[in-house]
Amino acid sequence: MAEIQPTRRLILATDFDDTSVEAVEWTVANLLQNGDEVHLVHAVQDDGIIDPDFSDMGVVAVNDAEQQRAIRAAELNAKQWADTLENEILPPKRVKVVPHAFIGAPGPLIVEKAETLDCDFIVVGTHRRGLLSELVLGSVSNYCLTHSKKPVLIVSQHKGQ
Repeated sequence: MAEIQPTRRLILATDFDDTSVEAVEWTVANLLQNGDEVHLVHAVQDDGIIDPDFSDMGVVAVNDAEQQRAIRAAELNAKQWADTLENEILPPKRVKVVPHAFIGAPGPLIVEKAETLDCDFIVVGTHRRGLLSELVLGSVSNYCLTHSKKPVLIVSQHKGQ
């Protein structure tokens, strides 16, 4: 009798750039198993006001029309990526993909979402910036690594290098 793998729940953080594509590709090729549940999380950096009443629904309500447009665009991108993953890339694997989009600091939002969803781990790409950029701009992957209680897998960019 074959052993059944338990369902795993993971956060796959994305900002839809090349490092995110590589993190998704690596995760699909090396990590995902039948029954996994992937929460595709996209956070748009902004200093706007977030309405916490809606944050647990995968949608963030904000007070400014420009921020509303930004979150709608982020939601659309996350949904399109989730649909592509679930319907075109993952069909041999039975994996559920759930999109989430937020406005706010990506690191804290990713860590918080991993806790509230009780994820088994977080997967995040890294831009491999220089030390000065890391000090000035910070790093989402570093924030997740140092603040999350969940294991964090950092996928480094390798294409074109």
